[in-house]
Amino acid sequence: MKKSLSSIIEEVIGEEAIMSQRTLLRRFYKLIAVCGGNIDMMKDENGHIFFDESEVQFLKVILEELYLNEGIASAFIDKQTSDDYVGLEMVHDFIQKFLEKLSDSGASEDEIQSNLNFLGMLFLLPVKENNEYCHRLLAAIYQNLEQYPYTHQAIMSNKITNEMKRMFACSMAEAMVTLVKLCEIIKAGQELSGEKNSLSWYGDDDIAIEYKERDRRAFRMMKNDDRLREYVEEKLDMKIEDLFPEIEKEWNAQNQ
Repeated sequence: MKKSLSSIIEEVIGEEAIMSQRTLLRRFYKLIAVCGGNIDMMKDENGHIFFDESEVQFLKVILEELYLNEGIASAFIDKQTSDDYVGLEMVHDFIQKFLEKLSDSGASEDEIQSNLNFLGMLFLLPVKENNEYCHRLLAAIYQNLEQYPYTHQAIMSNKITNEMKRMFACSMAEAMVTLVKLCEIIKAGQELSGEKNSLSWYGDDDIAIEYKERDRRAFRMMKNDDRLREYVEEKLDMKIEDLFPEIEKEWNAQNQ
């Protein structure tokens, strides 16, 4: 069973409207564009948008944040790009609101856990949590050095810096090798299948979303690092815009 976007918006706004349906709809369209989507592709032949019942609760949380001008959805619109990280607190708040709606709607524990796993992947939640945790650990290490004389602090901090340089060099080398291999596979896939858009290869399940987002992040890495892009293009003898044509369109829509 499907539900129209207009009826969902009506439910979100309710009787005490602080925003018109038209305004909320425009804000939703803007969010789709900022996140690289194409709103026209979501419409049916009559120009209407429908969502599966399983998607309604998730959509409601997004629309409520746009309606109240708060949370991660509104932050994406304000920042004009979904690639900028908006902070763990907003992500946690969004996930909590969504899970509460699922629970109130009678979802089972397995359904709630499945959605939690999906959102963790979508927002890279464990990765971002570990990132912030590592920053706190590094700050704590330096705080622990304060009890020592200057010379000892300088020696220890130099050891920390050298260890981080080593880890950075290893991760950079591995990242470049892995990125080239990924691009080589996509290039080979284009040549074998005749289909230029790699995003259409993966299907439409949760695993497919993970791989599509991987391709988008790989493309953004190369777009934001001229030396990395030049290295990959030289290895493949191919422009990344030709390798990721649909993602390039998304990029242009986000940055126009």
